[in-house]
Amino acid sequence: MSMSSPAAALPTHTYFSIPHDPGNTVAGIEDVDSHLGPGGVDLALHRGARFPLDLFRGQVFKPRKKQGNQYWDFLFSIDDLLVASRRARDFLSAQGLTDEDFQSLPIAVQDKKGNLRPEDYAIVNPLKRVACLDSQRADCELKSYSDGTQRWLISVLQVDADKIPPDLRLFRLEEDPGWKIIRGDLLQALKAAGLKGLAGLPMGENPLSYPAEWP
Repeated sequence: MSMSSPAAALPTHTYFSIPHDPGNTVAGIEDVDSHLGPGGVDLALHRGARFPLDLFRGQVFKPRKKQGNQYWDFLFSIDDLLVASRRARDFLSAQGLTDEDFQSLPIAVQDKKGNLRPEDYAIVNPLKRVACLDSQRADCELKSYSDGTQRWLISVLQVDADKIPPDLRLFRLEEDPGWKIIRGDLLQALKAAGLKGLAGLPMGENPLSYPAEWP
């Protein structure tokens, strides 16, 4: 009587929210409000809407004075946007991410001396969303408003990994798309390739108390 071998366990992945505080050594850009104008574009940008690729054409992003002078592959954004160099975006593409996963919105970045940076930066806008909030373990509250709408307020994020498609490595949280999530193996691959400036916040950690990644 033959005995069947046990089924191999599916690999489990870890996930991080991004970007986390990279410290004050890395350079940063000013907030996007002054570049977007009226119409709710700022909010839509945090929700993963798809935009024309020339959204910021002809505009120059000035440096954030409180940040440092290291122009790494990822820059600090006070708006929690992903600002990535051409090299970083090419690496994401080489890892199998496509224009269905994210779009790149090119921006011109100026340093503190008034020079335009050569790194060819862009705002990386993740487009896919996954409803995977683990509301039992996360520090969160479903807030109800007088107009009948509801919104999740999340202080500490936890996700249910079983609800995340196995092929997704960069996406937004459906319950609150301002939360951008990267799979641990992709974050490690970025670091192993020498791409600096992107720090991830582990699930279950408070972003206000978890230490900055870079000294």
